[in-house]
Amino acid sequence: MLVQPEFYTAGLQELLCLLRRQNDQWLHLMVVGHNPGLQDLGGYLTGWKLPKFPTAAVVHMHLRIDRWCDLDLAHGTVELLDYPKLHR
Repeated sequence: MLVQPEFYTAGLQELLCLLRRQNDQWLHLMVVGHNPGLQDLGGYLTGWKLPKFPTAAVVHMHLRIDRWCDLDLAHGTVELLDYPKLHR
């Protein structure tokens, strides 16, 4: 596991820059942070207007890229959107 604190409070453009610089040997990334950055990122990468992320939301996306530097608009699909209030 590699912790990069700059992801935590980043906005959309900063998140895109950080993701595009990741090592291509990593096929999967887990990004933990806050809104609006993460919600904006999810919408940008999937081309889908995502609902407002409630506290502790988790989004799993599949990105159709071979290299992180290729990350761009609508290259992904939402595989899962889940949060605690859905399970009440």
